[in-house]
Amino acid sequence: MELNVNAVSLYTVDLDAARRFYLEVLGLEVVHEEPGDVLVLKAGSLFLNLTKARPGQTDPGEIAGPQSASGFSFNVWVDDVDAVAAELVGRGGVLLTLVRDRPWGMRNFTIADPAGHVWEFGQRLVD
Repeated sequence: MELNVNAVSLYTVDLDAARRFYLEVLGLEVVHEEPGDVLVLKAGSLFLNLTKARPGQTDPGEIAGPQSASGFSFNVWVDDVDAVAAELVGRGGVLLTLVRDRPWGMRNFTIADPAGHVWEFGQRLVD
């Protein structure tokens, strides 16, 4: 079996704030919308389903708030991580971690959406 991830669903309490982040900061394209409930975006070959979180929707647990660690991050490799960080900040994004060189040969930074979903942007360092 080949595992191809085609879509990811993200729950958010504030769908309007999520919409602004994904459209204005990340610059993603809307492919479907159910106003107030669902926003489907395209990120390369991946579809992101932003869904308005409602009580009882994920029984037996509750949706974590933006202060909770999401337990995962989206990872995007880019050619110039410093330029991408500057562009996202210029669009209103707030970096969680500053651009930095990592001991495993990457230069990266992280940013989060209003619900706390983390995006890591990285660039491979040349040896």
